[in-house]
Amino acid sequence: MIDSYVGRRIRLRRNLLGISQDNLARNLGLTFQQIQKYEKGTNRVSASRLFLLAHLFGVSVDYFFKGPDGEDLREILDMQNLPATLPQNHLNGDDPLSGREAMSALRAFCRIKNPRVRKRAAELLAALGDNGDEELRVPPSEGRAPENRA
Repeated sequence: MIDSYVGRRIRLRRNLLGISQDNLARNLGLTFQQIQKYEKGTNRVSASRLFLLAHLFGVSVDYFFKGPDGEDLREILDMQNLPATLPQNHLNGDDPLSGREAMSALRAFCRIKNPRVRKRAAELLAALGDNGDEELRVPPSEGRAPENRA
């Protein structure tokens, strides 16, 4: 279970950085098939390889063992007692962050230079997430252009 979780974190970071499996494999002196096996959790990633991956990805080694909100995953060893903040679907591969749309949105978000705009974008996404399937209602004064009355 931990190996597949670490593999998904490798895939998430690789996709976020826009690195292909082939390019990553070349940088590590591996084949892209080995990267696929790491990402699927089929093959275990050694400590030295995790250290190298962390260096290449610009993260600390503990990145591979943290939850989506940065929470510690020590409890992952006891799968019967999953932390309440970590949804079960995140551990079984049904992670919404691993899709192409999420990667595209995350890359676009990272390109926003203005901190105020970045904050507003995050607030908008939070509001959309909080509303689920409901229609988001924006008050006329907050987001809509004034009506053109001719």
